[in-house]
Amino acid sequence: MLQVLTGVQVTQGALTQDALRQAQNTVGTVYEQLRAAVPIAPVVHTDDTGWRVGGEAADLMAFETGTATVYQIRSRHRHEEV
Repeated sequence: MLQVLTGVQVTQGALTQDALRQAQNTVGTVYEQLRAAVPIAPVVHTDDTGWRVGGEAADLMAFETGTATVYQIRSRHRHEEV
């Protein structure tokens, strides 16, 4: 859509590189703070669904508290995360 509207072509590699760069800075710091808050929250709701990473089966796991929602993609579902 971006290419159609603006002529700019974005590749998967560029998106991945940007996401990795963001994860090392503010976004990554905030994510780690949110992850740390989940285990100490008084109530946590969790749900997971099937996902694919590079065509391989994985699980998208969601953890929701009263103030935050944290997502993780795991190559396998384990009880330790829940």
